[in-house]
Amino acid sequence: LISTGWLVAVSLGLDVGLSPIVLWGAFGFLGTHLILYFPILNAAFPLHLVGRVNTSANFISFGSVFVAQWGIGRILDFWPRTAAGGYAPTGYAVGFGILLGLQVAALAWLFISRAQPAKAR
Repeated sequence: LISTGWLVAVSLGLDVGLSPIVLWGAFGFLGTHLILYFPILNAAFPLHLVGRVNTSANFISFGSVFVAQWGIGRILDFWPRTAAGGYAPTGYAVGFGILLGLQVAALAWLFISRAQPAKAR
């Protein structure tokens, strides 16, 4: 699911000629894989801290969404508006490209991390 979601995100960023409605629909559908990290977090912390860990993860997730939206808006402002009054496609490509780069960096960090979930309780 994750690689398919990235493929859709890259397709949106590069404007590969596919229908935006289909791509955004696929992106919304594939975005539901993000909750898969909760069981990993639950296994990595003692049982009495699981509620706090989940709350912190939710807070960081929602906060990151707001920061990402604001950041893309700031990036879009670097390019002039189109004749129709919209934002330049190049700005979207750069903004989403930066987000994709951050996701790749996070995934690389996950793969090289030596942290392991705690043993079964």
